[in-house]
Amino acid sequence: QIMDSNIYELIQMRGPNAGVDMELLEFSLRAPPKEAFPDPDNLCADLVPTNGDAELLGLSPYPFRSNNDDTLLSVVNEGTNHYFEVTGREFAVQKARRGKNWRNAGITWDILPSCMKPHTKYKFHTEVRMHSLSPVSSEWKMKIYLVGVKKPIIKSLAKCPKSQGTWVSCDGTFEPSSDITEPERIEVYLESDTSSYDIDYDVDNLSFKLTESGLDRLILPKSIENQWAVGSEVLVTSHTSRWDDHVTRRIRSIENHDEEGYVKVSLNEPIGRPLTLGSHPSYATEVALLSRNIVFEGDNGAHMTILKTPDQDQIVQGVEFRGFGEEGVHNSYPIHFDSCNDSSNSIVSKNTIRESNQRCVVIDETNNVLIEENVAFGNKGHCFVLEAGTEVGNIFKSNLGAFSQRVQSVPETSEYKGKETDDTPAIFWMSGPSNYWIGNVAAGSEGYGFWFEFRTNHYEDTQRTSFVDSPHSMPLNEFQNNVAHSSVEESLKITGYTPTRTASIQNFKSYLINKGHFDVSASTNIRASGTILDTELMSEPFPMMGTKIVTVQEEEEINYIEDTIEEVHHSKSASNPTDVFNLQSSPSLAE
Repeated sequence: QIMDSNIYELIQMRGPNAGVDMELLEFSLRAPPKEAFPDPDNLCADLVPTNGDAELLGLSPYPFRSNNDDTLLSVVNEGTNHYFEVTGREFAVQKARRGKNWRNAGITWDILPSCMKPHTKYKFHTEVRMHSLSPVSSEWKMKIYLVGVKKPIIKSLAKCPKSQGTWVSCDGTFEPSSDITEPERIEVYLESDTSSYDIDYDVDNLSFKLTESGLDRLILPKSIENQWAVGSEVLVTSHTSRWDDHVTRRIRSIENHDEEGYVKVSLNEPIGRPLTLGSHPSYATEVALLSRNIVFEGDNGAHMTILKTPDQDQIVQGVEFRGFGEEGVHNSYPIHFDSCNDSSNSIVSKNTIRESNQRCVVIDETNNVLIEENVAFGNKGHCFVLEAGTEVGNIFKSNLGAFSQRVQSVPETSEYKGKETDDTPAIFWMSGPSNYWIGNVAAGSEGYGFWFEFRTNHYEDTQRTSFVDSPHSMPLNEFQNNVAHSSVEESLKITGYTPTRTASIQNFKSYLINKGHFDVSASTNIRASGTILDTELMSEPFPMMGTKIVTVQEEEEINYIEDTIEEVHHSKSASNPTDVFNLQSSPSLAE
């Protein structure tokens, strides 16, 4: 690039030795052919922009250069193959001994700082041959210069095997970290070991290709256009086996999309490529709206209790509870129905419960409440809870829980002989089976996804005559179309359940689990049908019919670039909350 500061340095002539006269008879200056320039619409596809094999520009090493005046970079050939040759490193070392830091003199080039985006992955490859009589190791590195920081950050790209006059391959992967996302300049170079700074070398077949790029936009149904707003926060759940691998982003803009019935939602920062219905039809990642117009927030852990209101309609709908609950304090929960008996027309729906210090929605000694289409995120302890075990007729439908964490302080209760189990949390903790769980999602738990925990002699109070005793033997009303993924412990745990009527687990889906799909103990008379798992079971915990094994394709097996989808499509899932969509890639958007 011609600038005032370097215009006289663009053309250099190197003579054999001092005192030798040279005569220039003819000189021409030609622009490189168009093949020598990267695609302006895809500048980050390969950070070696062109001529990585030294075959494009004759004897010109462009766009590579030497980072030292005494080191020569040239293109030479062996038969029909051209490659880059670095010579004169011994002269650079002599300067280094006089205080000049040119011990890594040789080939270099700059890469575009704007390509260092979060959630991108690159694959580096080249071949190196050291001109040495003994084996020499080398390593490709990057110098990253940040604005206002004098000392550059050094990052490793690839370590090369030791070479002694033979070609070796150097391969590595690179993911930009958060400390280099806004660099001023980035330079790639080859560093040899400390005993061989003066050894010349050859380089061939350089490439630094993008293998995975982040996404900064989502395609959603047009129905959200007047419901989701610019500046609102969205959650994308974990798409790996890590329980905490979720992301949250702000909506930057919402625009009409070319495809009828959809809008384009731009995000303030890119996200990693999640699982979609296009790439993994059975295991699409969830995306949910977290923001609500009405927000309740407590500095020291507030709680809302609906206490002893039988036959009264209680409706909690469309609000955000942030920072509610007191860790380790019994009965201090964001939403708590306590001793309400029959609450047939009571509804808890379309709320978000965020960063709760103690649980999310707790139903205790209350029957027939509808808990539907709620989003819970970042809570401590169990999340959606049936507490007493004798509750009946409550419906948990289309709720999403994500990022449930262990508590450090476990509450004790006088009603139950011992401590609660919130230090191994379940997003759905169920002590009473005669209720309904339909189409719920447990996405990222430091404990379990779903846990039926039946306690013998749970309560000492004998005056609660309106409830049925022995919840461990009560029938299961319905458990259908529920999903669990990305949990530390099992997806479904059942402890001490012996119903008098066969309990049916229908269409349960479990994947990306670290420990296993099921943990069943001291339980009988249970069966499952239509289960979908991503790994085989060592043994069946109960009779299972129609189980389907669908593996999750490993990330390195997916070609993200050759089948690039810059925008991610979503579809509404019938089993998910109103503001939760399953990620779906649209073939019509593939380039």
